[in-house]
Amino acid sequence: MAQYVQIGESIDYLNTTAAVIKYGDVVALGKRIGVASADIAPTAIGTLTVQGVFEAPANASETFAVGADLYWDGTKLTATEGTNAPAGWCVLPKAAGVANARIKLVG
Repeated sequence: MAQYVQIGESIDYLNTTAAVIKYGDVVALGKRIGVASADIAPTAIGTLTVQGVFEAPANASETFAVGADLYWDGTKLTATEGTNAPAGWCVLPKAAGVANARIKLVG
């Protein structure tokens, strides 16, 4: 039997690394990403937001059209799928030379 735990816009996340996850850091979650809602100390449980629209670092050499699928390569958003984590879709056009993109998380 399933038991309701939380709404799901944000999720509990255990930081299993030796480094603090900082507020606003993007965290890869296998085939998804989340954004830290506050600092999360090593071995602590914190909150990742997994729904919503965010502005995040992006590959400055790429252009993104509205609706384009975007991926997280570990440091920035890219249109290259490969082994990168699906991140969401572009909600504002991004021109080459622009360092950030606005993305709707896939949740």
